[in-house]
Amino acid sequence: WLEVSRADFTEVGTEMDVSVNIDENIRIRGRMDRLERNKSGELVVVDLKTGKTQPTIEAVKEHPQLFAYQLALSRGELVEGRIVDGENPEPVGGGLLVFPASNASKIGTRMQDPKTQEELDEFAALLPGLAEHMRGPNLIARINPSCSHCPVRSLCPVQPEGQMIHA
Repeated sequence: WLEVSRADFTEVGTEMDVSVNIDENIRIRGRMDRLERNKSGELVVVDLKTGKTQPTIEAVKEHPQLFAYQLALSRGELVEGRIVDGENPEPVGGGLLVFPASNASKIGTRMQDPKTQEELDEFAALLPGLAEHMRGPNLIARINPSCSHCPVRSLCPVQPEGQMIHA
């Protein structure tokens, strides 16, 4: 993928640290696998996935990790190889999932289109509730597309095999 993608992307950095405040209580912190610049000069988040199963094109439209990094880029700027709070963010050209271990004859990719300011604001508005919900002490188990390959499925109260443990 790296060799083929040079026609479309220029590397900005790898293992890029992200630390951007979304509001007074919410900060997006993480490390982007890759940050690239497309032919239009926009920044594109690239996340390498180790799994062989690629999400559907529809699912990638709302992929939360790519969405969060697009939000962080829209509110931050590059400073000495890091993405931090800033006043002069660069334009964002979307996000890309890359699946080097896919079963296909070529490396699989899934693109998330650039998010509008309205979409980013709506996503940001969800984060305080999510953060409050995750603070605990309890976390609600919900059935989702990852259930089929979840490593703790046998302990999960929403799965038949986990219900016997929690009864």
